[in-house]
Amino acid sequence: MRKRFWAFVAATALAAVLGVSCVSLKGVTKLTYRVEVRQGQSVQQGTLAIAFTPSGGDWSISVHYKLDGEEFSTTLTTQGETREEALFSTLLMHPSLGALLGPIMAAQGVYLSLAGVTQGQPEVGFLWRSRDAEGREMEISIPSSEQRFGREAIWIVVKVAEEVTTRLLMEKQSLIPLVVDFAEDQQKFYCEAQEVQWQENNAEEKDDYETGLPLWTKATCQAL
Repeated sequence: MRKRFWAFVAATALAAVLGVSCVSLKGVTKLTYRVEVRQGQSVQQGTLAIAFTPSGGDWSISVHYKLDGEEFSTTLTTQGETREEALFSTLLMHPSLGALLGPIMAAQGVYLSLAGVTQGQPEVGFLWRSRDAEGREMEISIPSSEQRFGREAIWIVVKVAEEVTTRLLMEKQSLIPLVVDFAEDQQKFYCEAQEVQWQENNAEEKDDYETGLPLWTKATCQAL
């Protein structure tokens, strides 16, 4: 059962890694998530912590993951001018990390897709309907927003055949997912941010306020 679920997560991660250069980590120095994995009646709980520290011209990235009896920790120093480049280099060196970070990255992919549809920053009240390859009705909406960690975040809800399959809470400035709730058949991946630290007044990455997306994100995604 566990292997089938992580096959689903790994598939999500593969899509995320292919688009990882579109991931935003603007100003983030530390992220800590509470993680819950449901597989039928089985429930596993744990934590995922990621920290970024400048190291000369490089970045030191620390990752600690614990899910019930499974535990993984690593600290790497990798090249890259930005956190995004450093994370991409880390995933290339350690593809197994993609299975851990994939669902979180995929959440940003959903947000960026909406930004492309709206030609700017998605806002509360957004509603989009279509049909998938199997003819089922799909609906993506932004029903509300709330404050977390002192910043505004929006809820994104995805329904397939009137059933909620995805719930995301995205912090609007850095695009960090604060809640990621994915469901697939009887399997579910849920994580919620318990701690987020930002490096304030960071001149390293500038915002494009016309679109609400970082300039590097806009340019990179247009090139893909």
